[in-house]
Parts: sequence; structure tokens; C-alpha cells
Amino acid sequence: IRDRSISTNKIRILNTNNVVDIWTFFAGSDFSSSTSGARCPTTNKLDISNFKFQAMSGTVTSDWITVPRYNDNAACSIYSCKGGTPIPSLDFRLSPNQTIDIQIKVKFQVPCIGTFDRGTFYVIIRAV
Repeated sequence: IRDRSISTNKIRILNTNNVVDIWTFFAGSDFSSSTSGARCPTTNKLDISNFKFQAMSGTVTSDWITVPRYNDNAACSIYSCKGGTPIPSLDFRLSPNQTIDIQIKVKFQVPCIGTFDRGTFYVIIRAV
């Protein structure tokens, strides 16, 4: 298994208004490839558990956290929402123009052939 970054691009959450208290969560779905003959290592499925994310806000940077599976039927609380894991931030409060950046990396099994361009990451935000 090889540990690689998907991209240098980041998902950015930006507060453009007043101070807001929020709960933020991150989750995802399995990925598949739109290219024929894709496999990772034997099926056209890259399980979401192969992805990790890291959040940064101000001087706070989280450890790498395994991306949990999104579940539209799951309830929301301070601990989880729709199956998502809380995104670490500064005391659940975002000031005007403050950001939370999320970067993602993936662990590819070998062999892993295909684009694996069909899948979704979910950022769930609840004002509290």
C-alpha cells in the first residue's frame, strides 16, 4: 500500500460575515473510476477508508484522520453528523474572514489502475 497525496488543492471554509458558532464535520463516499478496466487492486472501487484528511485553522492543525463513510440517515450531534467526523477548529467559533482548510491524501493499494474520479467528499456545517 502506498501513501500519496491526491492534490495540493484544499477545501476552504471561509466565514465572510459575523462571528458564528458552528459544528463542522467531514465524510465521504467510496470512489470508482470512469475508465474501463480500472481496478484497485481487484475491483473498480477505492474504499473511502483509504482516504485521510487534515484540518488547519489559524494555528491549529489536526492529525491525519480517516475519512468516515457519509450516511444521509444518521443523526447529528456535537460528536458526529451524517456519519461525519468533527473537523477540528478553534472552539467551534469562526470569526469574520477566518478559514478552515482541509487537505486530503489517499492510500492506494497496489496495483491501482484508473482515474477514481467518481465519489464525493461532504462538508457538513451546522450553526449552533
